[in-house]
Amino acid sequence: MNELFKNEICGKLYRLIYMMNKNTRIRVQTPVGLSEARNTGEGLGQGTVEGAIASAVNLDNSVRDFFENSYSEVQYHGVKLGPLLFQDDVTRLALDVESAQAGNDRMQNVAESKLLNFNLNKSCFMVFGSRRRKLDILHDLELKPLQLNGQPMMHESVTKYLGDYLSDKGLSDSVDVTVDKKIRHCQKNNVRYQECGR
Repeated sequence: MNELFKNEICGKLYRLIYMMNKNTRIRVQTPVGLSEARNTGEGLGQGTVEGAIASAVNLDNSVRDFFENSYSEVQYHGVKLGPLLFQDDVTRLALDVESAQAGNDRMQNVAESKLLNFNLNKSCFMVFGSRRRKLDILHDLELKPLQLNGQPMMHESVTKYLGDYLSDKGLSDSVDVTVDKKIRHCQKNNVRYQECGR
């Protein structure tokens, strides 16, 4: 609620959001039916209209606070490119291993300040660039692996991000992989390609 207030959501709207989430009661759909209703106290419901917005604002403000004075961020023509967020998905650019680790350390601080946990199975890094630059970075990573929450971060050559696939081979391969995965998904589910968005 504090993060909403900092974004000038106040007055009746602020009170309405607070009252709607003050005494939350939930029921869980299980394989054998709905569970009994239980009080969970204050908290935003997942899938509610205000839940997604409040959650995004909460994370955005925290990331902005922790990365505001960072000297490890990539710049494009003098414009600092901080972490990119969509709801709870975060991606960040770094030019070298030290900058990447500095960003991971700041993200750990963000998570700790909000009592959030990382899904370490989905938290990964990719290496982009020319063949020589990639080899240099991979060599640096062998000497000093990236860490997140004290665990080694996974290196991926292809990963899914916001519905599309990214490939460390570049834009053209990213498009090819995305189209290939969508075709396979359509074939697996017996859907014609035209209906599947091809």
